[in-house]
Amino acid sequence: MDRIERALELAETAKTPEDAEASVQELRRLLVVYGVAEEDAGAAAKLQPTPQQESQQKSRGNPAGQEQHLSQRARAWKLLLGVRKLDAEHYVELVRRGEHPRLGAKIRNDTFRTFKNCKAFEDVVPEARIVRVLNAFVHSYRQDEFTYVQGMNVICGVLLYVMPELDAFFCFDALITKLVPAYMSKNLDGVSEGCALFEECLRALDPQLADYLIDKMRASTQVYAFAPIMTLSACCPPLDSILHLWDIYFAAGVHLNIIFYASQMMLLRYELMDETNEMAKQYVSGRDFPQMDASRLIAVAFPFLFKLDPDLVKRLRAHARGNQA
Repeated sequence: MDRIERALELAETAKTPEDAEASVQELRRLLVVYGVAEEDAGAAAKLQPTPQQESQQKSRGNPAGQEQHLSQRARAWKLLLGVRKLDAEHYVELVRRGEHPRLGAKIRNDTFRTFKNCKAFEDVVPEARIVRVLNAFVHSYRQDEFTYVQGMNVICGVLLYVMPELDAFFCFDALITKLVPAYMSKNLDGVSEGCALFEECLRALDPQLADYLIDKMRASTQVYAFAPIMTLSACCPPLDSILHLWDIYFAAGVHLNIIFYASQMMLLRYELMDETNEMAKQYVSGRDFPQMDASRLIAVAFPFLFKLDPDLVKRLRAHARGNQA
C-alpha cells in the first residue's frame, strides 16, 4: 500500500476529529512531497452514476457505494475541502428546479466553452453536467451571498473531470464558499486584490521583468493575471498540469497559485522581454495563456516562498477569503 493510500484510509476511517485532522495533515505533506500517482483522472467520473442513481443507492441503504468509483485524487480533494458527507436528495432537489431564472442563460453562455478542444475533457464531462452543477449552486444561495460569475465554469469543469457529479457539486460549493469567497464576490474584489499581490510578488522576485512589463509593454496585471488568479490557473493548459497544481493548492493553500503564476512568468522572462515574440504579446494582453509544466513550476516556485516578505505572504494567505480570513 502506498503512503498516500494509507493516509487516505486513515483519514476516511478516523474515529475522532483529532485523528482525522492528524491524518489530513499527513496527507497534505505527502501530496506536496510525492504527489498523487499518475492515473486516468477522468475514468471514474466517466463511469459515474447519475445524481438520481446516487439518491436511490442511499435509499437502499448503500450510501458508501459512491466511494467505490473515486480515484485517489478525488478522495484527497474531498478530504482537503472538508467534504465528508454527501446529501444526494438535496442535490437532486436543486437539480429539479432546472435552470436558474436569472442566471441560467449566463451560465450556458460560458459552459459550452469549458476546455473547448480538449478531447480528454470532452470525452469525460458533458456540458449538461456543468450546467446542472452551476445552476444547483446558484439555487442554493441568495444572489447577495453568491452568484454566478464567469470562470466558475472552468473551476467546476476541473472538479467534474476528477470526480462524479454529486461529489463535484459539494466540492465546488466548499471551494467557492470557504477557500475563495472573495474571488466570487459581486465586484470580484478578491481577484483584483490578488492581481495587486501578484504584481508585488513579481516585483520582489524579478524587478527587472516587472518593470519591463509595466513600463515597456504597458501590461496590466489586472488584465493578464486576472483569469489565472480567478480560476486557480485552470485556464492555463494542459489539463494534467492543472490537476497536479490543484493537488498542491488544496494541500498547502490556494494562495500559492499567485506565487506559482509569478514563477511561470519568470520562466518566460526571455520570451516576454523579446519585443519580436508575438506569443508573448498574447500572454500579456490576456488573449492567451502559457502552457504550464507543473513539475518544473513546483520545483521553481517553492524556494521563492522564502524570498518573499512575511507580511506579503500573510496577505497572500488571507486575500481570497476576504472577510472570512
